[in-house]
Amino acid sequence: MDSIVWPAVIVAGIIMLFIPSGAVFALSIVISLPLTIITLVDGHYTWLCILILGIVISLVKRG
Repeated sequence: MDSIVWPAVIVAGIIMLFIPSGAVFALSIVISLPLTIITLVDGHYTWLCILILGIVISLVKRG
């Protein structure tokens, strides 16, 4: 993975831990959309990591 991926995923994960679970899923999608566009140009998969992380954290917080 590229060097930009892990810091972005870690920062997103930390932010998601401190907000309500409903907002986590929405935030992960909002963050993922611009990163998806960058990925199409750039080839990074940061957005996918953040989206998966958002889904996992929202499921954990609900459970």
